[in-house]
Amino acid sequence: MTKDLEPFEGKAVMAINPPESAAIIVYEGAVRSSKTTVSLQWWVAYLRSAPSGNMIMIGVTIDTVIRNLLMPLQELYGANRITWSRGTGTASILGRSVHIMGASDVRSFSKIQGLTLRGAYVDELTNMREDFFDMLTSRMSEKDAKIIATCNPEGPKHWLLVKYLRRCKWWIKGDGTRQFETDDVLIDGKPVERMPWMRITFLIDDNHHLCRTNPTYVENIKKSKTGVFHRRMILAEWVTADGMVYDQFDPDKHTIPLEQLPTIERVLSASLDYGQNHDTRGHLLGLGQYQVNVRTGLPRWKAPDSKDAHTTRYGLFILAEYAPAAQMTVGAHASGFEAFLKAHDHWGDPEWIFVDPAALAFKTELWARGHTNAVGAHNKVLPGIQTVQGLLATGGLFIVAENCPDLIDMIPAYMWSVKAAERGVTAVLKENDDSADSARYSVFSTRAAWRQYISLAPVSESELEQAA
Repeated sequence: MTKDLEPFEGKAVMAINPPESAAIIVYEGAVRSSKTTVSLQWWVAYLRSAPSGNMIMIGVTIDTVIRNLLMPLQELYGANRITWSRGTGTASILGRSVHIMGASDVRSFSKIQGLTLRGAYVDELTNMREDFFDMLTSRMSEKDAKIIATCNPEGPKHWLLVKYLRRCKWWIKGDGTRQFETDDVLIDGKPVERMPWMRITFLIDDNHHLCRTNPTYVENIKKSKTGVFHRRMILAEWVTADGMVYDQFDPDKHTIPLEQLPTIERVLSASLDYGQNHDTRGHLLGLGQYQVNVRTGLPRWKAPDSKDAHTTRYGLFILAEYAPAAQMTVGAHASGFEAFLKAHDHWGDPEWIFVDPAALAFKTELWARGHTNAVGAHNKVLPGIQTVQGLLATGGLFIVAENCPDLIDMIPAYMWSVKAAERGVTAVLKENDDSADSARYSVFSTRAAWRQYISLAPVSESELEQAA
């Protein structure tokens, strides 16, 4: 640790050596920007130098603590020097005992309430509840106690930005400029005292090792994050999600005529968003190879007579949609869905049938009819949206125009919720979402099957775990 520095000495130096009086240090910013690696180095240094007292590491779940934090520490320092016991909720880091816990567990509050803490490391703080973090800060009563946290930006009304980050005395921004403020900050029109806290904003270009060794992967991440997720996860901006969810969708670019459809090698899934009080929609998803113009990057069906050289790549194709006109019983919908599958079995039977996890009755009906491959869809909304957006942005997803008119009509009507944004929450508007939900189920739930063929930057693993 260093003494307070003024002026600052640069992002890299200050990231590992924040001012000694900084009680909370938040490493925010882009995905794959090295903020976790850098923050872990600071954490280990603190564990080595801090006086005796309780230390804790917190993630969305205890498994994310192990995967995101302890396993990388093993790679840095050796498996024999970093050990843990999931059952007891403890780890040993270079000989120092550390509590480990998941914040999504309702018992977390009672665990925190019973501790007096010397130090805490919090992974992906924006995914946690405000009252949980408030409780954590109240337990940091040891002299010179420290909290270090990592996060990706969310909306401008998010509690972490409003209540904590805007009050930081020190800030190293994404462009490397340094800010030191002691005057009160205006929040909701009222002056609020700044606190001895620090925020450091990372961009993906700060990960010099990744940029040097795998620039293609870095460019792929930048291309596959679009819209609000590009601004948050690449540019590290705290911005509102508003307007169209799939604002990059272009029917001319993202649809394919049925007659131009390439050979479908696998029918990965059929999906269904079953509704008793809303429309029921389903989709069939296939995997196949298509040709791309080397010069323009356009698929061959855009210029079939082009003399340019072509290359072959894999893509996902939404082949057909199930869009019944009226509400029906579970049994009637099951019969209609079976007829839909039979009408398109020339492509092959779907490997999986993904059903809205809330529609247990419909899934049970399919099982009773012999469809033992019917399972609950992975319905975590935001990472699913990120995945669909990334595929649209990188030429990995197309819709068969003649077979999916409702989906094509409804994608532009799929909107972010303004009211949710005003509460600091990123959520979609629960209107005109049935077709979009079904398509997302099919694409996102099959990612393990297609990601070996289609390169796409992954979404946050902790978000995936919450939906398991």
